[in-house]
Amino acid sequence: MENINNFTLIHGDFSVNDAKSLVLSFYNTKILFHNQQLSRIALGMPGDEKAIELKILALKKTREDIKLLLNDSNLENQFFEIDGHISIKKMSK
Repeated sequence: MENINNFTLIHGDFSVNDAKSLVLSFYNTKILFHNQQLSRIALGMPGDEKAIELKILALKKTREDIKLLLNDSNLENQFFEIDGHISIKKMSK
């Protein structure tokens, strides 16, 4: 039997400004992580530089799309529900 553990990262109703801060911080952290990977590759560590650069570009594009969505929604007085989960399970090698 597999053990699956779910951890609720965020759950609740948020104003647009709070939602924007939360969501964009996740994207900024992920972009920072990949930039650090590029730095390690520059120092001689193994890694696929091109693939990482593509991930960074995709994350930046998505981050900008989310900013636009949230800014438009702010003008319309909307709220957002954010629900994030991480699933952890054992995998055979």
